[in-house]
Amino acid sequence: MSLEKITDYVWGVPKKGEMRVKGRIYGDKGLVDILEEEEKTGWSSLRQLRNLACLPGIQKYAIALSDVHPGYGAPIGSVSAFDLQEGVITFASIGFDINCLTSDAKVSCKHGYTRKISDFEKGWFDEEIKGADKAKIKNNRIRAFQNRDQSGRILEITTDAGRKIKCTKDHPFFTDKSRKKSGDLKEGNKVVVCNQPSVDFTKPKNFVLVNKKNILGLGYPERSTKQIIEVLEDEGLLPLRADNKKLPEIIKLFGYALGDGHFRRKKSGGKDSRAYISFYGDEENLKQIIEDINAVGFSAAIYKREKRKNRIETQYGVCEFEREEYWTNVGSQAFCAIMEVLGLPYGNKVKKDFQIPDWIFRLELWQKRLFLTSFFGAELSKPLEITKHKFNLGAPILSMNKNENNQASGDAFVLGIKKLLEGFGVSS
Repeated sequence: MSLEKITDYVWGVPKKGEMRVKGRIYGDKGLVDILEEEEKTGWSSLRQLRNLACLPGIQKYAIALSDVHPGYGAPIGSVSAFDLQEGVITFASIGFDINCLTSDAKVSCKHGYTRKISDFEKGWFDEEIKGADKAKIKNNRIRAFQNRDQSGRILEITTDAGRKIKCTKDHPFFTDKSRKKSGDLKEGNKVVVCNQPSVDFTKPKNFVLVNKKNILGLGYPERSTKQIIEVLEDEGLLPLRADNKKLPEIIKLFGYALGDGHFRRKKSGGKDSRAYISFYGDEENLKQIIEDINAVGFSAAIYKREKRKNRIETQYGVCEFEREEYWTNVGSQAFCAIMEVLGLPYGNKVKKDFQIPDWIFRLELWQKRLFLTSFFGAELSKPLEITKHKFNLGAPILSMNKNENNQASGDAFVLGIKKLLEGFGVSS
């Protein structure tokens, strides 16, 4: 249902069906976009607001304020008035309990780190946290932050693996069969946990990774260089510092490009001019890569090549197979320039000397994790079952192809990966 714009901060919900009054929303376009996107799911503030407008005796409008979000019947953050004679009194319209975790409970966030709930009190507006949506883990914007003193009993849930969490008895958990309140759980019940490893959040430093002098030194034509600098400044990427809000996506793109990426600078008139970076992978991975490219401020599209026959000679024999090939190209010279300054080699990586850039080692642990996960996603083998030992998995393998003349840089790169892994307590 389309909303009626009354002013920039007031929106009308038209009467429909059994609605006795219209709805009113007080908020900006950003809030409206969230509400309309939310309506595609099964838990919608707009749907609940329309339900509220159906109650007997409601007066004038069913109102939603700027902090509105779904409740149980009516949305939380809604306001309504009822006629004394014809109206209704309803208890628990927005909810009948407050499901709480203790302030020291850790929440997994979009970029792979965890933060205590108490950390969000002063800064949650730009944060996204991970949540379960049916069978998938998705990133979600925080809609509101609320704290209170708890007078009732606090429960501590402990799993066989030693994971612990403290919560009120009404807090729900997904089990292998249904959703249960913590107070209804019994010893031996199986609960769903997130197995994605994470590290604690630490505030990034603000050292400079890319500045205007770096861009001027790349050798692009003067006109192109001027345009590159303008674009990067407009996108808030020049100078690029370690605490830039777009750096997490840049780190992931850089890591993946070092693996399944190709950076090419075309020559025109004897000088390097046009450049582009290609990312290769399956279609789903490329969709995620494009989301990161868009988040940085650039655009890309997925290309597909029909099934091709491939033949690879290995130490175990010849492997022949057919596969469809997907890739995406980023032709923005500004994007290519910033990747080049960060250390992405162009041309055939087998014939190039390059190592893990020093700036990677200066990052926070959670930022280093982003680099490793994206690079490993492109280059690390899957842990496979050992023959005749179905409960034992072989160690993942990282391989790197180099010409004989470039072997030393390959050795140094792999040793750099080893050093990064040691920061996570992983030996290799």
